[in-house]
Amino acid sequence: MLSPSACLLAAAALVAPARAWVTASQSLWGAQISEIQAAMRKEPSGRQPIAEYGWLWHWPEDADDTRGLGGGITYAWNPKLCNDIEDRFKEDIFGGGLIDCEDIKAAVARAFDKWAANSRFLKFLDVSKECDALGLNYGPPHTDPQSDHPHGGCPLAEIWVTTLVASSSTGSSRRLFSSVGNLDGISVQGQAATGLAVATADPIARFTDSGSAPGTPFRYTNGQFAENADGSMRKVVETYGGILSFNAGSDICWYLDSYFCSGFHQLKQDFGSADDAKLFVYGWTLGLMAVGILGYSILLCNVFLRVTVDTEAEDDEDGDGHFTFRERCNAALRELSNWNPLILTLFIMLLLIPPLITVKIFAPCFDCYDFEAAALHEIGHFLGLGHPDNIPDNWQAYTASAYEQDARPTPGNNSYHAIIAADLLNGTRPDAARFCQDPWAEVQAGVPPGAKIDTKKLNARYPTRDAQMEAQTQHNPRACLQTDDLEALAVLYPDCGNYALFFPVCHLVNLHLGDTRMAFYILAPTIFALLFVIGCNSCIHAFEKREKERRDAKHRKSKLRLEASKDQHQKEAKKARALLRFSVAKQKVKGAGAVPPAGAYPEQVSCTVQK
Repeated sequence: MLSPSACLLAAAALVAPARAWVTASQSLWGAQISEIQAAMRKEPSGRQPIAEYGWLWHWPEDADDTRGLGGGITYAWNPKLCNDIEDRFKEDIFGGGLIDCEDIKAAVARAFDKWAANSRFLKFLDVSKECDALGLNYGPPHTDPQSDHPHGGCPLAEIWVTTLVASSSTGSSRRLFSSVGNLDGISVQGQAATGLAVATADPIARFTDSGSAPGTPFRYTNGQFAENADGSMRKVVETYGGILSFNAGSDICWYLDSYFCSGFHQLKQDFGSADDAKLFVYGWTLGLMAVGILGYSILLCNVFLRVTVDTEAEDDEDGDGHFTFRERCNAALRELSNWNPLILTLFIMLLLIPPLITVKIFAPCFDCYDFEAAALHEIGHFLGLGHPDNIPDNWQAYTASAYEQDARPTPGNNSYHAIIAADLLNGTRPDAARFCQDPWAEVQAGVPPGAKIDTKKLNARYPTRDAQMEAQTQHNPRACLQTDDLEALAVLYPDCGNYALFFPVCHLVNLHLGDTRMAFYILAPTIFALLFVIGCNSCIHAFEKREKERRDAKHRKSKLRLEASKDQHQKEAKKARALLRFSVAKQKVKGAGAVPPAGAYPEQVSCTVQK
């Protein structure tokens, strides 16, 4: 029997799509794989240091050294951000918010933790409370920057989480912001990227030989140093901080419940485009509403005909041959009483529930941005990753800037690691000892042979696999790292230990925000429909009670008339029988020639007396 790990590897081999990732050095500055390989061999690359392999975090040799990854990467939350962005979350119930600041902070913390869960070198620490305690938790864009750290926020934090202040352009794709951050105190700025910037990661970096650097070589997580062939320190770009910003503008909306909304995003791939998926959902919505409208149209037509044309004899309550307004209203109630209350309830539900589900449940998931996925994506930029799905867009931004000569002459390529990709495709666990000391030696451009290409990917211009680092992250179905992202981590931050991860770990949290809202928007209209129908039925029952009383009174009158008529009939019959006996007796007397004695015919005597 196969072990659980072997089963997982076998399953991965069957469904593994194309792998292709790219570093920020490649996507922004056009660093070539051959140049990076030469730099890792301590050979000259022929490029300026800003365009060489870099923009990574240092791994200190001393356990007590807090430089770079040492002691974890600290971050602090700008307390003003919650006030700015809280209203942009559309997971509410008729305007009543279900999300508070702690929920938003927790989403960012989960995003940091998802990167940390996939590499033992990555740890992230929230120092916001420490900054609050020291009175240092403030900074741009709401206040003047503090001078103790380039990001201007709390100096205890290496990453400042704050509000994005940027003008929006048309488009719906979240792209890396045009600035790649601060390099030795100078903003490194390219041309404005296309698309709507909903979140940005601006790394704060320095050259390893700059005055702000410790003056020691950059050290990779495999223990190798960035050195030249003669052992001298190589000048590379080292990231040591950053600004993580979220757009809180009126043209942006967010959601938190990634687990619930993932199914709606999957519709985009299933139908080939976001527009087709939306057309399908709105078509079903209008179709169900049309059924409800049709049902009530039939009901109203029947009621209208009953009170105007098809009036019945029972509707003329006073029997005068004319129908008063009251009698016509009563006729409408008689028609309504013929309809099943459950059917009427169903028609109301069809009118209310589909549009509420579409507008309040589907639209926020479909049109808004996944806040946790956005944070997860931008953290990847801090770690040195670029967008694998929009080469050469980011590179072109810098070829048209002051750094034209540094970025030219050729854009970078999407990459894959030949050993890792082949082992995973073959269903075996990669042996990190084979490549971790020189992780770039087996890196190649493009996608690995035999890899399965995701043909349903939206707006794909060339083969890539699903990755959290895609620019088009509004279409990502899950807020998790993908195998592509993990392969990139294995190259940028190689782990030579026995427990290096090659399958992504993702701790999913079901916030039940979507389930709660779904239940409300189904139950609330259902209860309303039931109460409405019950109210109408109460009126109908009151009418039917009055109608019963009216008919009972009418029946009693008819019964009394019938009994009076019966008594009269009996009297007349008795009198007729008496006359008949008198006539018979009289005939007998005439035939006998005798006179009947007195009192023999009381009826006659009675009649005589009366005369």
